[in-house]
Amino acid sequence: LPPRHDRDNSLRRWANLQEFFAGDRGHASRDDATLRRAITTHGEGGICQHGPDMFTSLGIVIAPRERSLSTADGPPCSAPFVERTLTPALASPASPAWPAPAAEQSLSTAAP
Repeated sequence: LPPRHDRDNSLRRWANLQEFFAGDRGHASRDDATLRRAITTHGEGGICQHGPDMFTSLGIVIAPRERSLSTADGPPCSAPFVERTLTPALASPASPAWPAPAAEQSLSTAAP
């Protein structure tokens, strides 16, 4: 594969996240507020970017154990976060409330 022009930017962002969470020997808090602060960092290696080549268009913090997520429809530094909770019916693919992928839907309605 040819080298990507944004690789250095990605490496700086990764290093920034590693440094951000390096406190307490890598056991820095992973609570919602801390994760939101991490994804709203700016500057060199910042996760939230507002440049001509890179632009952060949304933010998301996922908490699988709590079955919840927070989403920002826009740059996470300025867009409000909306809290969402996954209900058991939506969290289980075996649930009848879980929509089948489009390919399965078309197969199940196809004539024999």
